[in-house]
Amino acid sequence: MISKMIKSVILMVACITFSSCSGDSRSLIEGRMVDTLTNKALNSTTSTTDDSTSSTKTKSKTKYSGEATGDRHYVDADVIFVSKDAFKGSGWMYVKAAKVITPASSKTKNEGQFMVIDNGDEIWTKNYWKTRIASEKELKLGLVIIAFDDNEDGVYIAPNNKSDAINDNWFMAKITDMSDKYQGYVTVSGGYKVSLENLRVVVK
Repeated sequence: MISKMIKSVILMVACITFSSCSGDSRSLIEGRMVDTLTNKALNSTTSTTDDSTSSTKTKSKTKYSGEATGDRHYVDADVIFVSKDAFKGSGWMYVKAAKVITPASSKTKNEGQFMVIDNGDEIWTKNYWKTRIASEKELKLGLVIIAFDDNEDGVYIAPNNKSDAINDNWFMAKITDMSDKYQGYVTVSGGYKVSLENLRVVVK
């Protein structure tokens, strides 16, 4: 309140002084007032621009796409597929995405210790497979593959995101028919159709 009264008094004195000034003095005062107002306007614009730029930079720094890492199946290089059972060469079986706790060695009777990603179970097993996405030119009858367990219109398709890829089931099977390859899928043991985009092979 006191600050407002002081400003009012100063403004009144300025007005009285201004009206009593000569023409030259009045022009000088007017010039100074215009300069002061112009500088304030420029400073305000610059400040607003700087704030806007700063805000934009901050947003770009904190932008998070949420996109998954890994290959087209969202499988990272350190993800290993495991099972308590060995693949018998016929039919199919489920496998789970896991991470290595203890690598297999002669000291562990060639068993590795793995943690299943979706539930945290820790298992010792000789049945583990490091994989990569299969190329179309290497597909052949009898090839053992690992595919994601998601069916769309009768064909098993690749995962759509990383969460599904590491938490849901995959299965191991063998290619038994390639006559429908031109339609974008092959048939595997068990009679299941698997998209060419949903095939992984074991890295030896």
